[in-house]
Amino acid sequence: MSRTLKVGGRFVIGVPNLASFHCRMMLLSGLHPTIIKAASAHVRGWTKRDLLRFVNACAPGVYEQRGFGGGNFYPLPPVLAKPMATILPNMAWAVFLSLEKVKEYDGGFLKFPVEKQLETSFFVG
Repeated sequence: MSRTLKVGGRFVIGVPNLASFHCRMMLLSGLHPTIIKAASAHVRGWTKRDLLRFVNACAPGVYEQRGFGGGNFYPLPPVLAKPMATILPNMAWAVFLSLEKVKEYDGGFLKFPVEKQLETSFFVG
């Protein structure tokens, strides 16, 4: 995405929200959040702040946030979930960021794990 999106271009990314209302209630009850089930496919739960940190660490200064919103508000019915996700987007089931590319990408995503000496199973060149 960073290699192909032109400067001035925008994209929207949506991720499961680890800080959602229902995940918070599950943790208070001593239960594992459904967003990051341990015995399932590789799924990560994110928070808005952590997603922005990830983007900025892997592509410093390349993107600026232009919008933010939430989607769904489990376990409420759709008639209530939509307004609640609008009012409290940080507690919605999913978070969405609109990001604009403001400068050229320099390959930072591949440099990041090497520079930070992170363990990764991905080929980084």
